[in-house]
This record gives sequence, C-alpha cells and structure tokens, in this order.
Amino acid sequence: LTGIEVAEKCAYVANRVIEVLSQPVVLSGCLINTGTSIGISVFPKDGREAPELLLNGDKALYEAKSKGRGVFRFFEQSLDEKAKIAHVLESDLRMAIVRNEFVLHFQPQKLAICGDITGAEALVRWNHPTRGVLYPDQFISSAEENGLIFDIGRIILNTACRECQKWRDEGHGSISVAVNISSVQFRDKMFVETVENALAESGLDPNYLELEITESVMMDQSDFVVENLRRLRGLGIEFAIDDFGTGYSSLAHLKHLPVQKLKLDKVFIDGLANDAADLAIVEAVINLGHSLNLKIVADGVESPEQAKILSAKECDVLQGFLIAKAMPADTFLQWLS
Repeated sequence: LTGIEVAEKCAYVANRVIEVLSQPVVLSGCLINTGTSIGISVFPKDGREAPELLLNGDKALYEAKSKGRGVFRFFEQSLDEKAKIAHVLESDLRMAIVRNEFVLHFQPQKLAICGDITGAEALVRWNHPTRGVLYPDQFISSAEENGLIFDIGRIILNTACRECQKWRDEGHGSISVAVNISSVQFRDKMFVETVENALAESGLDPNYLELEITESVMMDQSDFVVENLRRLRGLGIEFAIDDFGTGYSSLAHLKHLPVQKLKLDKVFIDGLANDAADLAIVEAVINLGHSLNLKIVADGVESPEQAKILSAKECDVLQGFLIAKAMPADTFLQWLS
C-alpha cells in the first residue's frame, strides 16, 4: 500500500481482505471455505529496504497465525526480540543434544487400594549451562517446532527404558515406566522403530513400558496413527491418555483405540475436596473408564483428603506430591529400596 499517511489505515484494508477471502467459494459444485492471516510492516519504521520489510512482515504474519488465524498483526519490536530469543533457544537445544544435557526425574505412582508402587512417570529436565534446570514447558514446544523433538524424544525413551530395567535388576520387577510422547513424535514414520530400538538396547520387557499420549493423538484417526498404535500395542506396550478431560476427547474414538489408562488432570484434583463440579467430573470419568475396562490415574494428588476421596471413588492409581516429588534416577532407586 502506498500513500498511507497513518499506519492504522492499513488495518481497514487488512480487515477487508480478511472479510473477502473468508467468503465461501463454489468450485465444481463443492463449497470451499477459505481464510487468511495477515502480517504488516510499515516503511520506514520497520525497515528501509524491501528484504527487511518482508522479513518483519513475515514475523508479524506468524504472530497473527499464533493468535488463532483470520486476523492481522502489525510488526512490533517485541516480535523481533521474540524471534531472537527463539533462535538462541534453538541453538542451545542443538548443543544440549550434543552435550547430553537432558536428564530424567521419576515420580512414583501407587495403587490407591493397597499403596503398592506400581510405576513411575519419567519427566525430562534440561540442565542448561547458564540458566539452570529447565522444565518441559520451557523448551518442548520449541523442540517440536524445529524438529529437535525427535532427537530429544529418542534420548528420553532410551534413558527411561534403561532406568526401568535397572529397577528390575535391583529387585523391583513389578514397576513400569511411563513416558510422555508428543503428537509430533507419534506422527514420525520412524517412531515405532525408535521405541523398538530403545527396548532392544535396554533389554526391557515391553510390558513394562507405558506411553502417555495426548488427546490430539487420540482424535487423529489417520491410518498411519492408528497403525502405529496397533503395532506398539502388539508389542505389549500400554497407552494412557494424558490430561484426560481438558481437550476434545471423543468417546467414539476412545472405545476403538488400544488404550489402557486415562489420566485425570491436576486441574480436577485441585478442587476435589471443595468443588462439587470437580467431584462430579472425577466420579464420571472413573465410572466411564471402568465401564470400558480402563484404569484411572489421578495426577497431582497433594493432600490426604484428596487421596481418601479418590480411593472411595475407586480410582486405581495415585500420583502427586503426597506420594513423592519427581526425583533424579539414583535418588528414585534409593527411595524404592
């Protein structure tokens, strides 16, 4: 756009473009729905040369897409700072893989009915050389965006299987390990082979490996995803739906998939003792799961009162600070003993 006296006039044009391109179009008798997102950079504030203006407009476009699409965004200096931070994080992640800076902590899971330890969830930590210990929510999304999740996921699987086999060698043969798998990993064509290699290298019986998948994986009914689920289940690996009830679960999909557990999200456990709605949701999920022959794991159990209620409602497995916090591998083995 040329001859613009004030940048806000771009907003009028952007809205008109979005409005027009959002109208359905009939092609060969089919109704096609379209849409667009727009990023805007302004000369000379956002750049004096075409390449710089295009680059900053592109950054604004990605910001628009991240806000739900179908909107426009002006370039802001903060976006440039965000891009620089993202670039540094990606570079640090690449070096972390080379330097083997990722470690696993393990949080125990116990049977509600008798208190026996039945498994542990593997939780990744990044020992960053300058920022200290980083948690998954600080770097996993970046790893997914730039494809590094495949290498990191391979490290996590290999380490988790190796540690679980060590527990078995030390006489704790009934304890399994649960590993979180992102939807990006699960759609990797080599994912099944990655799991098989981790099992083979560690010597771990597949029956003692549990993969925690998201509801988005469950909702993906593509032949490729379903085949991966069936192949892995055929090995003896169990599946749990993580954070069940917080996404867009489809019960129609649930009954057809080879899933053995549902994990109740902490958000429902927090209000269990004083929120009737949370109590009703927890009870409904437990009853639903049991009617489908699924076990229910309550995550984020922090008080004896919560544990008492969950046990009374016949929840199968408890996990949370009440039992123990996540611990480094050596500490967890000592705790088991």
